[in-house]
Amino acid sequence: MVKGSGKSSASSGTRKKHARKAAAVSGTDGQAPPPPVKPKKEKGEKGGKKGSSLKKEPRQKVYIPPVKPAPPQPDPLETTGLAHRLPPELLVVLRSLGKKSEATKTKALEDLQMGWVDRKEQCEEALVDMVPVWLHHIPALFIHPSRRIRSLASTLHNSFLKIPSIKHQIIFSLTESLLNEHQISSIVGTWCIITHDIDRTVASIASESWRRDIVPLLSSSSSSTPSDNSESNTSSSSSLFLLKSIDTFIRRAILDPISTYASLNPSSLAPPTPALTPRSGPGGKKGQTQTRPGSKYGSGGGGRTSLPMGSSPNRSGTETPEGGGERSKADLAEESETDRKARIRVGGLGGLRWILDHHPRYFTSNPETTVTFFSNHLFWSILHPSASPPFLSHSGTEGEGFGVSQPIVRRTGWGLIQSVLKGFKDEPLFDSSILPIMSTAILRSAFVETDVTVQMAMWQPFLVFLRNVRRVWEVEVEFESRNKYGGRRREEEDERDEDDGEDDDEEEEEEEGDQDDEEEERKVKPETESGKDQRQGMSSRKLESRAYQEFLRFLELGCSGSPVQGYPTAVVILSSIPSEIFASPSSSSTTTPLSDLFTSFWAAIDGRALSLTGSLPHQRLAAANAFLSSVLECMVFLVRRVWKELESSSNEDQEHNNEERSAGKGKHAELLLPASEADGSEGPDAYKNRLRSFVSTQIGRVWEELSSEKRSLKVEDRVAAELLERTLVDLVELDLGLFESAWETLKNGMKESAKTNRGLVPVVLEVFLRKGGFGGSGGSRANVGKDRNEKGMDERRERRNKCREVLEKSAREVLREVFEGSVDECERYLKGKVERDGDRDEEDGDDKEEKKASAEKPEALELLVVLLRTFGGMVFEDEERINALVTSHGYALLSKSSTLLTAYVVNQKDEKMRADVWQRLLREIAARHSNISGSETSAQTITLLFSQLLDVLAQIGDTNSQSLRPEKEELDGLVEKLLIECMNDSATATGSGQVSALKKILTRPAPILSESGYQNLIQSLASAFSLQIDSALRSKDVSVLSFHVVLDLLSVALVTSRDESLVLGVMPDIFLLAGLFPKLPPGTSPGGSQDHGVFAKAQKVWDEWSHDNEGVYVQVKERLKEVLIDTQVRFSPNQIVQALSELSNKCPIDPIHELLPSRTELDAILDSLSPDPIDPSLAVLDPLIPPSSFFTTDEGATDIPFSCDSNGCSSYARLVIALVHVVLQDRQIAKDNMWILRHLLSLSLYTEDLINVPEAKSPVFSKTAVNAGTAMTADADGGSGFDLSELVLKIQQIVTYVLTSVTSERWRQSALDVSNGKGSVDSLAVPHARFLVDIAQLSQRADTSRECRVLYNVLQHALDDIEKDEADSWILFARRIEKTAPETCMTVVSAISRSAPEPPRLERYRNELAASLLGIPPSKADTEGLLALRKLASAAPDADSDVAFLPPQRAVNVVKSCEQWASSDEDISEEVECAMTLTFFHLAPILQNVPGAHWAFIFDVVENNLENSSMADESTLVTLSRTLRLVTLIRDLAATNKGLRADWVERETAILTLIRNLATSQLESRQPSAPGSACRELILSIVQDLPATLIDHETLPKMCHLLLDPSVDVQKMAYQLLQQAAKKRTEHLVIEAGVDTVADFKAELPLELMVILEQTSNFEPEDGEQDQNLFGHLLGWMLLFDLFIDTSLKVRVSYIDQLRSSSIIETYFIPTIFNFLELDKGIARAFKLDKWAVDEYFVHCYEPGPSHSFSLKVLAAHLYYRALLTIPSLIHNWALDCKDRSLSSTVATYTSTHFSPLIIKAEIAQVKSAQTTSELVDESLAIKVANLTNEVAASYSVDEHQLEIRLKIPSDWPLHKIEIKDVKRVGVDENRWRAWILAIQQTLWAQNGRIVDGLALFKKNVTLHFEGQVECAICYSIISVMDGTLPKKPCKTCKNRFHAACLYKWFSSSHSSSCPLCRSDILH
Repeated sequence: MVKGSGKSSASSGTRKKHARKAAAVSGTDGQAPPPPVKPKKEKGEKGGKKGSSLKKEPRQKVYIPPVKPAPPQPDPLETTGLAHRLPPELLVVLRSLGKKSEATKTKALEDLQMGWVDRKEQCEEALVDMVPVWLHHIPALFIHPSRRIRSLASTLHNSFLKIPSIKHQIIFSLTESLLNEHQISSIVGTWCIITHDIDRTVASIASESWRRDIVPLLSSSSSSTPSDNSESNTSSSSSLFLLKSIDTFIRRAILDPISTYASLNPSSLAPPTPALTPRSGPGGKKGQTQTRPGSKYGSGGGGRTSLPMGSSPNRSGTETPEGGGERSKADLAEESETDRKARIRVGGLGGLRWILDHHPRYFTSNPETTVTFFSNHLFWSILHPSASPPFLSHSGTEGEGFGVSQPIVRRTGWGLIQSVLKGFKDEPLFDSSILPIMSTAILRSAFVETDVTVQMAMWQPFLVFLRNVRRVWEVEVEFESRNKYGGRRREEEDERDEDDGEDDDEEEEEEEGDQDDEEEERKVKPETESGKDQRQGMSSRKLESRAYQEFLRFLELGCSGSPVQGYPTAVVILSSIPSEIFASPSSSSTTTPLSDLFTSFWAAIDGRALSLTGSLPHQRLAAANAFLSSVLECMVFLVRRVWKELESSSNEDQEHNNEERSAGKGKHAELLLPASEADGSEGPDAYKNRLRSFVSTQIGRVWEELSSEKRSLKVEDRVAAELLERTLVDLVELDLGLFESAWETLKNGMKESAKTNRGLVPVVLEVFLRKGGFGGSGGSRANVGKDRNEKGMDERRERRNKCREVLEKSAREVLREVFEGSVDECERYLKGKVERDGDRDEEDGDDKEEKKASAEKPEALELLVVLLRTFGGMVFEDEERINALVTSHGYALLSKSSTLLTAYVVNQKDEKMRADVWQRLLREIAARHSNISGSETSAQTITLLFSQLLDVLAQIGDTNSQSLRPEKEELDGLVEKLLIECMNDSATATGSGQVSALKKILTRPAPILSESGYQNLIQSLASAFSLQIDSALRSKDVSVLSFHVVLDLLSVALVTSRDESLVLGVMPDIFLLAGLFPKLPPGTSPGGSQDHGVFAKAQKVWDEWSHDNEGVYVQVKERLKEVLIDTQVRFSPNQIVQALSELSNKCPIDPIHELLPSRTELDAILDSLSPDPIDPSLAVLDPLIPPSSFFTTDEGATDIPFSCDSNGCSSYARLVIALVHVVLQDRQIAKDNMWILRHLLSLSLYTEDLINVPEAKSPVFSKTAVNAGTAMTADADGGSGFDLSELVLKIQQIVTYVLTSVTSERWRQSALDVSNGKGSVDSLAVPHARFLVDIAQLSQRADTSRECRVLYNVLQHALDDIEKDEADSWILFARRIEKTAPETCMTVVSAISRSAPEPPRLERYRNELAASLLGIPPSKADTEGLLALRKLASAAPDADSDVAFLPPQRAVNVVKSCEQWASSDEDISEEVECAMTLTFFHLAPILQNVPGAHWAFIFDVVENNLENSSMADESTLVTLSRTLRLVTLIRDLAATNKGLRADWVERETAILTLIRNLATSQLESRQPSAPGSACRELILSIVQDLPATLIDHETLPKMCHLLLDPSVDVQKMAYQLLQQAAKKRTEHLVIEAGVDTVADFKAELPLELMVILEQTSNFEPEDGEQDQNLFGHLLGWMLLFDLFIDTSLKVRVSYIDQLRSSSIIETYFIPTIFNFLELDKGIARAFKLDKWAVDEYFVHCYEPGPSHSFSLKVLAAHLYYRALLTIPSLIHNWALDCKDRSLSSTVATYTSTHFSPLIIKAEIAQVKSAQTTSELVDESLAIKVANLTNEVAASYSVDEHQLEIRLKIPSDWPLHKIEIKDVKRVGVDENRWRAWILAIQQTLWAQNGRIVDGLALFKKNVTLHFEGQVECAICYSIISVMDGTLPKKPCKTCKNRFHAACLYKWFSSSHSSSCPLCRSDILH
């Protein structure tokens, strides 16, 4: 063919194939059938390819240029000149709308909204001008993949349309043809699509403007069409144009969404790709560009040119293989291409549905385009979930289904169906053109859908479609048969089309053959015309429906996973299926179509499809219910269809029957139940028999699935019964024979399974017997077209009631048979059991027969129980055998089947018969169990019998209880035994059968117990409870859980007895259990967390029975008072007070008089206690405490034992502590009862003394109080108790509050007057004055230390604001009682001298006392002298006051008097020397400027005291403390007094040496005392400034024990001293190591320090008691690391070896530190160090206590830092050996985060320090530091050559080693260089050296290596420039050395081997 002739080069077959594809896409395929397939020519035949190809030239291909794509729409900004008129800011925003970036577009839309639209008043004119630009961008924005952009665009568009001027401009542009057709279509089309966007928010925003502005424009189109003859106005034309534009766009969007999207988003950068123009002929060549399916109708009319595959009017050639344009990154991030297709299609389908709903006449007015679109096969693929729907492949349409992988598309498609039906109702074109493909698509899609959401949206339109379209199944068969033949023909054509080398003659020949094929196909094709002939042809044969096969598969799969929604539709679907469809040719010859259908139903059960429908039980239950209902409904429906046909064939005349048969009716039986080969009988009776057999089979299968053990069909019993009842009634109504067939099968099944399935059979029979009335059952739903009027309903109701009577009669007969059989079997069993019981009794309790009999218990017993419960009195009407059975075998039934006995009793209405049975049963129980043994088995047996008996009794009711009471006391003993068993094992009997039985007996005792037996039981129960409470009060071994049983029983007994004596007897103990026991801390008694159940139960009983009962409240108060004073109970006073306070809510309480003893009793208890301090050393803390010689109590008196509670408190302590808590709750009590202050202050003194000297014996506390650390146990809430120190603090607060609350001015003077005898106490009006007088008089009478100390505490508060005159009166009072009460006198004087202004009489009194000393001879020094010194010391003013103690001369005389006593021959006691020292302390400031021998005497006394004192001797502590204070004062005075300094310097060394020796003394391993700690503090405060000569290398080991002192201040001062001692020790060891020449020196850490470090410490933040111990332990580690400071390498290595060998770091240090830092809890819970600096710690700033627990943690972190810095190798070794991966990871993270940066910084800082630079850096060695990479480089220069190493510090240093890199090596052999590197590594790791130490070693090695090396005489260099070697080749003559390379070069150039210097031959 000549090129350019215009004829396509494709073969005829190819052209036809493509033509068919195009026709399928356009929907014309359904209009005409394809021609029949012409047989393919064989080779060699006429016209074959082989012969013809030899005669003709090969044809030439013709090039057909592609259609040029439409150019992109220009931007109005460029074409209209708007860019020059709009504001620049707006222009920038509008240009941004055209950008590809999603962020840019979003920003532009937001700016346009907020910056312009929201300010429309100022810029409305500019907005109107920019409308064309906005309309240009609208389509792309509305269809943009970003939801954000679509939302902003729709919002902005809505805002524009709210502005009248802009709205007018937009509407004008759309209606007045200002835009071209494509632009308008794109605008309104995308607008319509976005109103149905998949995002509801976007759709809602867009719908607002659509309904407001577009819908009114389109309203006129609904009333007119283009074909109307009436005159159309302009508005109607515009509306039709807009509607057509919308329709055009959305059709194209549905069929080709990607092309549509690309047309709105053209890529302007890429050149267009050539595309082939589609041929107008029937097809094109294979591989040629084809027309995209549906693109022909993308424009909505036939006038538009169809587009090439993947092209569009505005698209460029850069397209994806699917036809989509090039996607931007933003698009890819937003949605995939599949999702984009779905989104656009959903919007298009929504728009199409809107047009169908609101403008249906539009489609009917355009029948050609409408039919073409809606008959498009590809369009209906929106319903099918597969990629290749069968109705596409059969019709030859190519392309992927629209609904594949997009449930939302399919869901929207199903929603479109109702609109299509409504829009095309009564349209003839619908039935002929659209219905075939629509019906096929719906039927072929509905049953293969698996998505639940689509199924939920599918069923309503699907069922509506089946209801409205009657012949849907026939239409589907016609469509399938027509396309099946055409599809096979096209496949053969495709094979022929592979040969495209045929010439034109062959093409013409094929065309002729095609025409013949078409004629042949028309002959074969079935008739499709409507009419009677067609219906007859369809009904005369079986129709094969693929949709029906899919429906069967749908049933087999359990409705495709949606049984609850799917099964109810089955009967509706079956009602629409003709029988011809059921009897498809695929049916088996051995089965009937009807059985095949139900086989598919049951396949869901066999394949367990229903069990997979849901994970929850109720879901599977609902599925099973729906399945059973559907099976039975469908069965009834199909049986009714066939049966009525058979009935009509029997009743109607033959002529009419033949007429029906000719019309296609009356064939249901023949088609559904055809005769088999074995049974070929015909006729109505044969079909009826088959139908009865079918019904029997299905009913049998249903019952089998319901009653089998597997029970595959898990339906609720009652639901199944109701469904069966409804089905059987329908069958009775239909035919009695059908019912009998079904009932016989069901009856046999029920009788067989009655025993095994005792739940289903009774329920079914109950429903059959009792269900009445017409309830609108499912059978009525299956009857289509029933008469609904009232008369018809009444008739049907009456008919069904009669049918129900038949069913009830049959069911009653079955019930009777089942019941009789069960009674017979039970009677046989019970008779045999009685005989076996007798045999067992003879065998002495052998229970083998009993077990055997129990194992053989028939199921009839349980069935009988169910029948009695279900049918009640019905069985007693005609059956008396059950009465005889129960009467004769009552005990046997009780023991083996009490449920049967219970069921009988409940349903037996004869009261006399019931009473006879009960009395006989009780007598038999008493006879059998009166002599039973007390074993565990017998108790269990009794419990079981009582439980069974009470269960039966509970069903009778309370009305006849008294009539059932036992005639004798037969069961009283058994009940008493039951109570004993419960109480003996009460802790574990909670909830047991024994307790339950007892509770029931107590609740209803009349039928079980006699009256006397009941009273005895109540008394036993109350006594047991009281004993149990007493035991629990004293012992923590009693489980609180044991009260569960007795409380349960008591609560019942209180209700039933209503006895007031019982209430008064048990209520106090119940109150203790409810109000006191809960105060115990958790875990203090067995029971754990279940204790609260007991307490709540007791509280409930208390609340119920104590309300407004004064007698109960009185008994409770007395009980609490007993508990408080009892030291054996385990409850603290605080807990008892709290319990009492809870009682105050119900009654008034006076705790002082109702809880505590009277004042007289309490005073007597106090007076009986020892008034002396518990230890003389307490005088260190309180100067008023006299020497031990003044004590009034003998030493043996304190050894009298007294009782204490578990907290170490005596009865008196418990009472006063309770008093403290009472006052804390109400302080007014203390003001009203001020006498209690004496007891509070006395207890405070005893408590303080015990705290200060824990080892002493206290008269009110035992050592347990010290060990426990608390005065009472904390409550369960953990916040009510306080320790001894807090007890003292609370008492001081109370006393201060009471004594400072007085308002009277002269109350002290009044009290003083009464004390001087000027009045009586009763005359005092102020309570404070009376109290002061009482205390003062009591102190005068007793004159003991305790009373004086109490008086001093009172005076401190009372004399706080005293005037000088009043103070003078108090001194006069003291002088008056001086002789009768000297201790009281000293107390008053001391209080005045320290609190009040200086009165005149006090100064005179001091001078008199000082003068009296001169008159006391040495012989009386121990008596009168000691007392005078004590009086003088008590009158001394405060040390910080300006009051002069004595005149200087008087002071000198006092010293001389003391010196006179000491120099005499009389032995002066230590008490006198102690008093002298105290006096000298007050005289020293006066004597500092008075020279004389008195200072020598004072120093002698000091030295004597120090020599005689010892820290281990408590008796010397008072003297020692006063001496140390005197030394401290003298040092301070000597620092400013030159004369005194001279005297002090002479005696300083001796005195300080004695004090230093005292510091080195170790205490015994006992609890430390406060006096001892005070002395140690004084010692350390002195030795802090010891001269260097007094500190040596042995000081550290001697004094390191001070770190364990209990005083934190001592520990801190000790550490400061030991730091200096550590330096001294280090200096000593460094010198020793340096002078060691024998190499036998070994430095060791002090053994004493190692012992301290080896103590294990566990840190508990809540425990403040151990803070000081932990602090001392950590200070020991601080001291250890201090010993490494400034040590030599040799000493450090020795230390490291010792630590490594002792494993102290791994064993003690690391666990302790990690415990503090909580690293074992994980990195998330570890101690946070972000705000702490761990590289330094100030020990003197440490504060103990729980509120400062972080201090120890920070100290631990600092120690870890120092360890990493000092001993990194040991920490690294631990990390390597750690087996706990979690801990190792935590430590690594923690270290690298908080410590490594600081250590690296410290290392680098040391390298960069001036000291390092001066020591290492010189002209040869250079050091460089890289801070960013943590690298240190050292380079050594030799002859312009460098040797360089680099040290890389890891980020988690030192857990990982420093990496040493070999950067450059010259002049050193490899072995030596490697040895140097290894030596540096050893220094850094094995020897724990710093980086500076490694660099120093490197420099030393390099320097020594090159030291003495001479230059090569040839190159004049030490290192060769050629190979970097040293000169090693010597000349034997001149001894000079040369480089080998230099010699070689010399030999080569000189042509000789002579030496360059001496010219001798080197080689020889």
